[in-house]
Amino acid sequence: MSMTAKQLAALEAQLGEEQVQSKRYAYYARLTSDPRLKSRFEHMAACHQSHYNRLLEQLN
Repeated sequence: MSMTAKQLAALEAQLGEEQVQSKRYAYYARLTSDPRLKSRFEHMAACHQSHYNRLLEQLN
């Protein structure tokens, strides 16, 4: 089943947001010296990257 233009636009917008969030949390993880925060930020970055990858699969 193909997507409508509106659905495709929403998916592309969400892809962009997931990518931004993944990069943001990875950046925060690099900045902090607190091991607990670093771990949490890395986890959040990985979650957003996973969301990004799953959304990208919808385009294929």
